[in-house]
Amino acid sequence: MKRLLFGSVLGILATLVVLWCPPDRAAILRALPRVARGVPYVCEVSRDDVEVAVECLVDQVDPPRFYPLVGPAQLHHCHYKCIVSFTETAESAYPFPFQGKRRRKEIVYIDRDHLHLVTCQPDSLQPTTQDTTEHRP
Repeated sequence: MKRLLFGSVLGILATLVVLWCPPDRAAILRALPRVARGVPYVCEVSRDDVEVAVECLVDQVDPPRFYPLVGPAQLHHCHYKCIVSFTETAESAYPFPFQGKRRRKEIVYIDRDHLHLVTCQPDSLQPTTQDTTEHRP
């Protein structure tokens, strides 16, 4: 009963207010490719001065349909383009000291699709399967 009440409230709020929750900085940095692992004092690479810009590409809600194990719900598509600017530093201390810096940009696309539970009549739900029993000659 608690889940149904929460779903109906979330469904009403989702239609009244556009929920925009962009990915946080930690999620974006985890999605970046890892820095090449180096040998200490021989070759080390690091990222400094990290700046993150987030742009919302898609924010749309599908019509209600029935999802197994969830019930009637709407799929909310959220797609983000994240531009990460940083300074890549390559250092070496052996055999001679060296430090090289260059400004880099990486683009990461993050999808955050989630369901909004709705309370509606069964006849207004979109069908989830097609009728495959028909035989076409």
